[in-house]
Amino acid sequence: MLEDMKADYLILGGGSAGCVLAHRLSEDPRRRVILVEAGGEADSFLVRMPAGRARLIADPRYDWRHPSERDPSIQGRRFFWSGGKLLGLR
Repeated sequence: MLEDMKADYLILGGGSAGCVLAHRLSEDPRRRVILVEAGGEADSFLVRMPAGRARLIADPRYDWRHPSERDPSIQGRRFFWSGGKLLGLR
């Protein structure tokens, strides 16, 4: 199957920008576009409700939780930087 996959464009990340870019590039039927996203669809009620988005932070279903380096100025603790793990909203 992978041998048959050929594309003019490969877009990594299906967030809002990746989805818009894939859509615009694929409007021309001569172009083949592959969009790769590791997260799932944004179908949770918490995603669509503005006040619910704070609950998504640090939830591994919705957030990549990128770890920082250990910081000696705060006793070697580390923080997690949030990164969305969902397809962009329509």
